[in-house]
Amino acid sequence: MITQFVKFPALMLVSSAAVANPVVTDNLISWPDNGWYQVQQVTDNTIINICEGGRSCEVTPGNYIVINHTSGERFNSVVPDSSAQTSSNSPVAVNGTTISWPDDGWYQVLNERDYTEVCAGTRFCEVTPGSYLVINHTTQQRFDGVEIPMDHAGPTSESPIVVNGSNISWPNDGWYQVIDQSDYSSLCEGGSSCEVTPGVYDVINHTTVERWNDIVIDDIHALLTRVDIGINVPRYQSNELQVQVTSNDKTWQASWSHDESWFASGDFPSNSEQQLTITFSDRNGDIELGRLQRTYNTGEGPTHSIIINADEFDTRADTDGDGVSNLAELIAGSDPLVPDNNSLPIRGMYSGYANALVLQPYEVPQLRNLPYSAHSFEPVGSSALSPTRTTTRTLEFDANGNGTHFYTTTFNSESFYFLQLREGTRTHTGNSIVWSGDDYSFGTSHELARDIDFHVEATRIDEQRLQIDASYNTEYLHPSKQGEFEVQTYSLSVVTQYDPSTCLPDRGTFTNTFTDTNQNYTRVTTLTKNEGDEYWHVVRTRNGEVFDEYLTPWLNMEVYCRYYGLD
Repeated sequence: MITQFVKFPALMLVSSAAVANPVVTDNLISWPDNGWYQVQQVTDNTIINICEGGRSCEVTPGNYIVINHTSGERFNSVVPDSSAQTSSNSPVAVNGTTISWPDDGWYQVLNERDYTEVCAGTRFCEVTPGSYLVINHTTQQRFDGVEIPMDHAGPTSESPIVVNGSNISWPNDGWYQVIDQSDYSSLCEGGSSCEVTPGVYDVINHTTVERWNDIVIDDIHALLTRVDIGINVPRYQSNELQVQVTSNDKTWQASWSHDESWFASGDFPSNSEQQLTITFSDRNGDIELGRLQRTYNTGEGPTHSIIINADEFDTRADTDGDGVSNLAELIAGSDPLVPDNNSLPIRGMYSGYANALVLQPYEVPQLRNLPYSAHSFEPVGSSALSPTRTTTRTLEFDANGNGTHFYTTTFNSESFYFLQLREGTRTHTGNSIVWSGDDYSFGTSHELARDIDFHVEATRIDEQRLQIDASYNTEYLHPSKQGEFEVQTYSLSVVTQYDPSTCLPDRGTFTNTFTDTNQNYTRVTTLTKNEGDEYWHVVRTRNGEVFDEYLTPWLNMEVYCRYYGLD
């Protein structure tokens, strides 16, 4: 647990006369009796601890950091070398985010990261947090390592420090040190993580001069809750049954107790949210019979109990796609891995609808010439054909085809009203393009009143074939159709036709689920064709009961497939 995040001011010897600075005398660095100090030497590759505690430290010539861990004060660029300009003699002062100097020459301030000029020829310079080099070009004096701290506190979510049990870790953005707050001893230096015992720790990034205090490592054994899970599975007899339990990132097998009862237990962090998944299967895990997913909290006590009832399992798994669940087939004595299609009728074709045109306005031709950025607004009266129309369009795409599409248009006359809103985000990764967005339209006609949330991923397979994985969730908005919803999900291999913007499915799965809450029914149409199959298998159900099932050699169902960058 990280209880506090503080970036301490890196108080340099050049910064403020109010700070009790360390004193450099020849090769001796000393400091006042106002805290617990640590001296570290800065080398090309690392930072080395030289002295801890005490009132002074004898060192060799070099570049040193002095830290008062009691107050959090830090003094950079302490140089015990008579040939160097020591910080105690520096005329450069830091006050907040302002660096200033006396009127004794022509000064320049450079950013120490890339040596770009920040200020020149003035008496002061207002800068952002960072490390700076100040040069007096008149006297040729240089003042390195003038630090402007990121002096603010933030919530734990902003901290890069990660605590996992007894392990403290951090990103690869500097040279870190972990200090025990009880005695200021250094436990880990460099690296990317530190294994510690229960206690309170400080972590310092010496590269960026950031510091995080009060990182608490609890006794993890005192913060675990034993979770006991009683599982009652659907009734089915087999000598090869298996119940697998997954809770967050831990997976294990439950033990059979008696009849349909199983038992599992595990230790988890107290008062934590867990995602529980239980899979009931036959043939030692090869055939899924039921699945359950649930979120629960472990509570704060030493034990927590959960009871799972058989009717909580989703038993619709249908491995062979013949419309009959695996569990029902096993109970009936048939094989759930072999479709029972031998007696099904064969019909000429299936005519369906796969939201083929929804994505067409998003894949605009301008995506052939990237990068592309455009914003336009057409007020009322700008269109002679539609004098009441108002249109706004914003397209922003980078050189790789990643970007956003925003479009809205309205018609508003005495006899007709229509609103169209399109919002989409495009991601081009490798040989795939992903669109996620919302297509909203509302008008006086019920065909125009709907809200479609969509997610589509297109992957190029070969010159003629694409793999399309999509989901379209549609809510119908017209008063005459309120309470009606439609969900389409599909994973289809599609083949280009004469029109390059549309393709026909060659194989895969397609599911259309239509729900009418007013009539209290759900109608599901499922189409399945595996590689090597001669026919598509069509199953239609109403409220879970099959009312139509047949085979068809082809689908008259177009899928959108023109994606710029994949052609």
